[in-house]
Amino acid sequence: MHLLRRDLQCDLVPLACTGIRRAGAGFAVELTDAPALAADGVLVATGMHSPLRQAISPGATPRSCHRNSWRGLVAFADPQLRSGVAIETLGRGCRVGLFPVGAGLVYWFVQDNQRDRGAKLPSPGAALAARLADWPDPIARVLAATPDAAIVETPIEEMLPGPPWHAGNALLLGDAAHGMAPDLGRGACTAIVNLLELDRQLARQPSFAEAVAAFTRARRWRTRMIQHASRLAGEVRQIENALLYRLRNTMWRYLPPLWLLRSVVAPILARRAKA
Repeated sequence: MHLLRRDLQCDLVPLACTGIRRAGAGFAVELTDAPALAADGVLVATGMHSPLRQAISPGATPRSCHRNSWRGLVAFADPQLRSGVAIETLGRGCRVGLFPVGAGLVYWFVQDNQRDRGAKLPSPGAALAARLADWPDPIARVLAATPDAAIVETPIEEMLPGPPWHAGNALLLGDAAHGMAPDLGRGACTAIVNLLELDRQLARQPSFAEAVAAFTRARRWRTRMIQHASRLAGEVRQIENALLYRLRNTMWRYLPPLWLLRSVVAPILARRAKA
């Protein structure tokens, strides 16, 4: 925030925003505990489902990846989960990740293909542990040890095709502009890099509108490529087809995954993102 304050050369005061509407050449920002604020430009850094995003770029809606996720954090001691060692296990249409995060804590996730999302699991820890009982140890034990209150269930969604990033002096940032599947772990990283690029353009360009346009030109294509790469990474790891499942496992056993991504997947994604 201090970078934005420096390059916008204005005061930044945190206030709760409930709506944005156009007012003449600018905007009226509606607040909960204060009169509406007149603004020449707005930055909307909200989620994919935010009504504030719809006020700037109406019509675009998140796309379901037809997967559901469960995530949890639990105190769990096991020699296989020593610090610095992460384990990801791939099945057919399902995968599990176990990540030691220090101080005896383990972060875990389960992703499962679901064409139509059903009701939330009433006791997700026990239900997932029973379903994955025959998976490699200690998956079931980690899940069973996690209190239900510590488990978050979330459908996997993305903003593809994405909305226009800006309309005049209004700019979308973060998930509001480029929400992506979590399979590369690049969502928050991309948002941070984009914010730094925006700050750079605000310092270089003579006006807010020109900075927004230059920022979009500089970052939109690369961000779309990361979105497509995240989608592909998830689809490959969640394969259900028996033949493709065996083919994927064989390729990952004998081909270096990093070489595969750089030499084969990246050029395909670059052409796809430009289309």
